[in-house]
Amino acid sequence: MDLISTTQNGEDQVISFQGTCTIENAAEIKQILSDELFTARQVIFDLTSVIEADISFFQLLVAALHTCKRHNILARCKGIPAPVAQLAENAGFAPTETFLA
Repeated sequence: MDLISTTQNGEDQVISFQGTCTIENAAEIKQILSDELFTARQVIFDLTSVIEADISFFQLLVAALHTCKRHNILARCKGIPAPVAQLAENAGFAPTETFLA
């Protein structure tokens, strides 16, 4: 199973994360996000299948959301699993604030 898969759904680019999203995969996650962010007017980060995450994943995700906002790309997350929501809270962000760019 790939760590990240992408699909185009009309104007939406869906970027789906699966499995373990940690520092060990950070370079791969960053590269895929860099390649995929500007291919649509709307981006949905599907986190439903993330089973483990660490602060590096959270940092990359927040950076991607801010990048989308700067470029007027509507971005949001769906299926925020407990580990990612907990990371956001521990870092001082309410998950709904952070993940609904």
